[in-house]
Amino acid sequence: MAKEFPHCDVVGVDLVPPRIDGELPANCRFEIDDANLGFSHYQDSFDVVHARAVSAGIRDFPQLLEELARSLRPGGVILLGDGEQQLYDEHKRPMPLGDPDSPEFSWIHKVFFTSYNAMKNRGGSIDSPCMNPTWLRAIDSLMDVGWHKIFVPMGPWRYDDEREKTISELCRENCLRYISGLTPLLLSEGYLPEYVDKMCREASTELRELRTHIYTRWNFAWAVKRPPADVPIVQIA
Repeated sequence: MAKEFPHCDVVGVDLVPPRIDGELPANCRFEIDDANLGFSHYQDSFDVVHARAVSAGIRDFPQLLEELARSLRPGGVILLGDGEQQLYDEHKRPMPLGDPDSPEFSWIHKVFFTSYNAMKNRGGSIDSPCMNPTWLRAIDSLMDVGWHKIFVPMGPWRYDDEREKTISELCRENCLRYISGLTPLLLSEGYLPEYVDKMCREASTELRELRTHIYTRWNFAWAVKRPPADVPIVQIA
């Protein structure tokens, strides 16, 4: 974003230092911070706030949205994007959990279901992708709330053009990385190491070989910060 818009100042916030490929643009900087602590130091600071895939680490998502709204200047835009933990079959129907012996069983879905419960048990706002439009409308300082949901094939088992093929490939790569990093979380929930290893191994193999045709659904929401109220004009005779 900093390279695309050199006339803007861009601030990135994350819990850990970013991995930077190449030289950082002069108009970009990073802050290592916990979003759960709030952003009072950024009140009325930004024209655009973009929060993507952060729900698992946020304890109170409506409160975070209040904080982000306060960090916007009047007329500024908040943009939210996050994927659901619920997965969908090739007909875009919610997948049942199923039993390992049933024909509709998927190790990918098993891993996502298990990690969903683990994140929820740890206090993450994991259901926020579906709730964001409702929560944004509840904030008095915001207006023009909108939302959109899109299905993305998890791997190139189907695609209509090269663009969708690229997106589905990126989705598969992202999911493989997600699965590979789940072991500490699942072990902390009391699962045996050998079972965690089996779940992650089988899910990764299923995804690489496209044994199951799965969609993931991404939810996007946005809103605009209300401009200041008009100052009434007093005419003196």
